[in-house]
Amino acid sequence: MIYLSDNDIVEKLAICDLLDDALNAFDATRADVLVLPTLKNRIGIGTPRPKVVKRLGEVVTARLMDFLATIQEIDEYSVEEHEMLEGLDDSVEIDAGEIILLSATANLSDYLLMTGDKRCLRAVATHPECDQIARRIQGHVVCFEQIICRVIARAGFKAVRAKVVPVLQNCDTALRAAFGSGLSATEPNTIECLRTYIDEIRGYPIDLLKTWD
Repeated sequence: MIYLSDNDIVEKLAICDLLDDALNAFDATRADVLVLPTLKNRIGIGTPRPKVVKRLGEVVTARLMDFLATIQEIDEYSVEEHEMLEGLDDSVEIDAGEIILLSATANLSDYLLMTGDKRCLRAVATHPECDQIARRIQGHVVCFEQIICRVIARAGFKAVRAKVVPVLQNCDTALRAAFGSGLSATEPNTIECLRTYIDEIRGYPIDLLKTWD
């Protein structure tokens, strides 16, 4: 199984120190992960960019640098599909990184596409130009909230809460909502909150998300 990840997923998991927990939750290793070529440039090659250290702090930056040193980048994708996606009207909100991820799936069969970009998923599931891609990736997409739910199921709610709550102010909207009660947050309420975000994506014209038995 290959795990294609966008930049935001990696960064969000690093902030919460859940990178390896997420891999364990999917029975994956770092060797199974492919990230966008832009991620290493964004964080820093060899040494971290000062603005990244300022934004994320030394500890999170160090986690990212360690992670990026042990994974591979996407280097193959459908040029034809990439050009098609790039040529879409600006109203189709798919950014350059997501275009690479989507076009990379054309060459794969056993993969999961992990993305936190809901605008991209909405665009793929909605616009007729993307219908072929949507049908192909259907059931292969995992959103950020699904990852957190799966980590909770594998690592335990208390363990995840203990990592998320101290960095809550730096987390994304979904985690701030799900763990908003801090150490008083309960598993049922947290899961219910995360599932509202998941259900929103499942409500798109084509449900792209993976479903587990």
